[in-house]
Amino acid sequence: MTTTTTRTNRTNIGDLRELIRLDSALAWPPDVFAFAAILLQKSGAYTKVVEPSWPPAGTAAGSKRSARTAANRDRWATEIRTLGMAWRKAAAEKEAAPPQIRAWLHQLQEQSEMPLDRINSSPAIYRTLLQTCAAADEACAGVGLPGHRAAAATLDRFDIEATQLLRTRQTLCRSVDNAVVRVLPKLHTPQVGLTLRSLTHHLALCPSGDILPEWHKYPSSSSHQRSLNLLLVPWPPTISPRDFAPVPVPPAYNMDPRKFGFFTFDPNRRTSEVVNYIVRLFDAATEQVDQVHAVILPEGALGPDQHQKLRTQITTKRGAMLIAGVTERSTKDGLVAGKNYCTFDTATVPTGTPQHQQKHHRWRVDKPQILQYGLGGSLDPEKIWWEHVGVQQRRVRFVSIYDWLTMCVLICEDLARQDPVAELVRAVGPNLVVALLMDGPQLLKRWSSRYAMVLADDPGSSVLTLTSLGMATLCRPPNEKKTSRCIALWKDAKTGGPYEIELPSDKEAAVLSLAVEEHVESSADGRTDATSDGRGGTGYPILAGIHFVARGSQPRRKN
Repeated sequence: MTTTTTRTNRTNIGDLRELIRLDSALAWPPDVFAFAAILLQKSGAYTKVVEPSWPPAGTAAGSKRSARTAANRDRWATEIRTLGMAWRKAAAEKEAAPPQIRAWLHQLQEQSEMPLDRINSSPAIYRTLLQTCAAADEACAGVGLPGHRAAAATLDRFDIEATQLLRTRQTLCRSVDNAVVRVLPKLHTPQVGLTLRSLTHHLALCPSGDILPEWHKYPSSSSHQRSLNLLLVPWPPTISPRDFAPVPVPPAYNMDPRKFGFFTFDPNRRTSEVVNYIVRLFDAATEQVDQVHAVILPEGALGPDQHQKLRTQITTKRGAMLIAGVTERSTKDGLVAGKNYCTFDTATVPTGTPQHQQKHHRWRVDKPQILQYGLGGSLDPEKIWWEHVGVQQRRVRFVSIYDWLTMCVLICEDLARQDPVAELVRAVGPNLVVALLMDGPQLLKRWSSRYAMVLADDPGSSVLTLTSLGMATLCRPPNEKKTSRCIALWKDAKTGGPYEIELPSDKEAAVLSLAVEEHVESSADGRTDATSDGRGGTGYPILAGIHFVARGSQPRRKN
């Protein structure tokens, strides 16, 4: 058993408090949140927020109440918000935490010998933990989000330090070891079910493990933007079985070459023609919608050289975001595996910042898929074939652009395989999840629709999936007479769906117009994220229009 595992399995309150090195006098809210939230999670005491004894009549430690009323709930929520903002100010000024916070931490220190399995039966302790967790959550409103109203209103040093911690430590915590847990900003509070995630609006307790979260705060030059136009380019428009090439199985893999094989994908497009073609589509799209804010291409759409040249044209020269799938083929002898990753470029990204997020799971191709895509001339249907790419450091990049829009990108299998990414994505609840696929048509009956609906339901993310036109039309399922040009699928939590996005036969790309709806979300402890003027505090991107574009001829294949 590793040292980390031994530490995190300790059973007393004091053991955990020692592990994360809390400073009660100068308590940093995310550190205290990590401490309280872990205790609530390990003990299961977070479920006490749905019992009649919640919330307390006031924020005094161990306080009781006689009746559960809306007035008591609102009064408690107001007190907690006021306490949280006072704590935020004290933390920014490097001053002592408010007396109530210190009293709660002192109370927990006095009970340091209490086993975690007894917290559930100790009202004074679990009320203290729940209130401490809520106050820390309120103290961190808007951290990590550009232009958030809470951060803009305080103009303190708290948000500056929090942003620096996210950049350097990939967590909001000062003292908590990343091997124990991470705390990140949060966008959505689940409105169904009851888990620890139901308790907070602004802070996410994220598991530490084999996946590294990264938080990037890249404010748009237009901070008041309330809509987006996304140009979906389903590149490449044609794919042939010859684009899938087998590679030898290296002896080091210890796999039986009679049963298993590796393949690499390489559509071999001319770089200059690919870039010019996409640029022409971009310019055609701007004639329809005036401004394109982002260009999105599916998994495996570009090679590294194509990406660099397209990045110059789209991001540097035209100021739009570029989200693209990039592949590097493996060597012909199979000794060096290829790469499959996505890139996320914005005009505000600092020069030299790495933008790659590797795919977490290799594509496994079996006989039904080989027959469905007609790959039998390239890949033996009697074998199991694996995509020959390396699996490197697993990470998920969250990119925060507006106060209502934080995005993350997943690559094909990463959407379907729940481990290890799903728990992290659910904890943070990004407003928009973009899944880049090398897949068949994005129909309601297919797997991508099912997983999109899961994320839209909990935590409430809007989800866009995109595949290439080439893969969509290459797919010919048994008993279906014609191919489909359904290149994308959209699902959000507010407007129904999912919605299939089918490309007309005379068009080459689609523009999705997104608007934002602001909704009030409630946490299970009785607080909301409503602003002082009653507006909703959570942004839901919704589909507000679809336009199709075409411009110029398609690039020729490289012979």
